Amino acid sequence: MVTSTVPDGQNMNFAVKSALLMSFLQACRIDAPHARAETSYTTTEISRTFQSSLWLVEASRQ
Repeated sequence: MVTSTVPDGQNMNFAVKSALLMSFLQACRIDAPHARAETSYTTTEISRTFQSSLWLVEASRQ
């Protein structure tokens, strides 16, 4: 997890619909595995499994 040390810093998370993501990956010729809908993950499992898929996006005003 990333936390801010700036007093008024904000942490914004967002999600992308799976159909949009799969279309994008297919267009890029990336074979992505599909999880079964009945598969359930705990928060800890999600964090550990998908940590390498998380990106930090920063914006600055100049």
